[in-house]
Amino acid sequence: MKHELPDGQLSLSEKPVDACSIIGPLSGTRILLVEDNEFNQLVVTKFLEKAGMRVSLAKHGIEALQRLQQAPFDAVLMDLQMPEMDGFEVTRQIRELSGCQDLPIIAMTAADQPGDRKNCLETGMNDYIAKPIKAPALFDILLRWIKPLAPQSGSVSACTLKPESWSALAESFPGFDVGNIMFMLQGDQQQWLYMVTGFAGKFSDEASAIAAELGSGALVAAEKRLHRLKGAAGTLGAKALHQASAKLDLELLNGSFTEATLVNFVETFDNTMKTIATMPSAQSVFPAPVASGKNRADLFTELNELLDKNKIISDALLAQLKLHLTKELQGYYDLLASHILDTDYPKARCVLHALMEISDEQH
Repeated sequence: MKHELPDGQLSLSEKPVDACSIIGPLSGTRILLVEDNEFNQLVVTKFLEKAGMRVSLAKHGIEALQRLQQAPFDAVLMDLQMPEMDGFEVTRQIRELSGCQDLPIIAMTAADQPGDRKNCLETGMNDYIAKPIKAPALFDILLRWIKPLAPQSGSVSACTLKPESWSALAESFPGFDVGNIMFMLQGDQQQWLYMVTGFAGKFSDEASAIAAELGSGALVAAEKRLHRLKGAAGTLGAKALHQASAKLDLELLNGSFTEATLVNFVETFDNTMKTIATMPSAQSVFPAPVASGKNRADLFTELNELLDKNKIISDALLAQLKLHLTKELQGYYDLLASHILDTDYPKARCVLHALMEISDEQH
């Protein structure tokens, strides 16, 4: 099934729009986000939920197919490059599901190759947006394909955000452009610092691993590793690293690479990591969380429900739980938080259940 765009255009993603004017109409719509990158999951989910949309997460294609058979959705945001089953194959299978023939499916990819747009339409997708996701472009495309609902009270307006509030942050860290990520996170600098710290920990040895694979001739493996790094860097506003990664990635997709491009990538990676090392921790910049009225059992229950539903876990919830745990249980908490950051929810559930059992024994 091939989908044609109105007016003969492939996308309006390059055409800026006033996000403030469309948050209300999209409030209440149900979005299925199919994405395996935990940084993209968090950023896109937080932004859409702030705009009043209801987001469900699928970390891979099989999970996406299951969710579509369990509940109705107004649109699907589909990552193209995922392990085991890519976005093209997932889309083909979605179109075979009852009631999903006309479901809007919007492709998301960090590759942005010339043939991707054509392949998206021929596979049965409706539209295409390149990563890192830009807020106005995302709203523009969603409004193009979703019939707006009546504006609902209490919807959040992105136009209350003022870029001046994070301009100092941008100037402090060379190689970073935080304008878009701050808009997507609704100005939450604490969340951004948490994510950047997580990025540095997750990808600390990535440049050396990529260089080693290239040295051994494993170009395909190196490109897959580089693609994940590039996507995360772009999402978090690490502009210099994203650009250096994109240049090397393009060469690898064409079957070769130059030594100069690799050297530039490694140097930019090292500089980015050094910059991150100079950043203050979120805990040192922002005040410690104040205990809420919820007790430990309430927090356990809330977290367990979010894990069961594959929903994004907020840092605020984890911070509240940490306050309720004794010193002896902090090791369990660190392991739990690590699994949640990696979106390894099965392991996170196991650790949480162990915490719940130990907590019951202590009482």
